[in-house]
Amino acid sequence: MENMNLKDFQLHVGELIMYAQIIEDDIKYIYAKISGGNFKEKLEEVKKTTLGQTVKLLEEIDLKRQKPLLVYEYYSLLLQVTAKRNHFVHESFNTFMHLDSFKDNILYLNECHILNNDLILFDNLAQALEEIRISL
Repeated sequence: MENMNLKDFQLHVGELIMYAQIIEDDIKYIYAKISGGNFKEKLEEVKKTTLGQTVKLLEEIDLKRQKPLLVYEYYSLLLQVTAKRNHFVHESFNTFMHLDSFKDNILYLNECHILNNDLILFDNLAQALEEIRISL
């Protein structure tokens, strides 16, 4: 597991949240684009939904297409984005911040490891979705 100092941890959490916002925005754009009807109206409508709701809406119409934009496995990963983002927003720091000498504590080291893995996942998802969004 990779250890990092607290400043780097904070920076990477911010990066993860940025990727989550980009992913959510791209999913909503993609849904509005392929759902049929007026794009602007669909986009305004879908902006009122959560990421999880939008993923389910997109999956429902995308997997019925002759050539889906996303493979089935991506939908499972996209549903995990919300939970992973929420972990870092609401729980991660509380896991270790009140511990004495947390930097060497297994709980902190585990959070560093999870963060590194999730950053890779979020980065890959964001890049893939951006390519799809641009292609539409």
